[in-house]
Amino acid sequence: MSQIPPDESGSVPGKIFQLTQDLGKPAAQDPETRLRILTIQGVLETNYDAAQARTIWERVKNLALKRGHLELASRAEGEQGTFTMASSRPP
Repeated sequence: MSQIPPDESGSVPGKIFQLTQDLGKPAAQDPETRLRILTIQGVLETNYDAAQARTIWERVKNLALKRGHLELASRAEGEQGTFTMASSRPP
């Protein structure tokens, strides 16, 4: 992600939709590319839809573990823990 220039234009839902579309492209079948797309999607979803973000971070964690990216898998696990804590707080 560090090599992707920030894009402040456009809506978050639009960017999430585009990333979802990107996952269906042939290039996204490469596990490293897929992991990168999912990670970016997870970051965007975290700030937009926590329930969906949890699902995305689970996918990131699983793929990161398969690829041996333990730090990213740990981050994904932490992101999921944040949602669990937030959803268990009383109103």
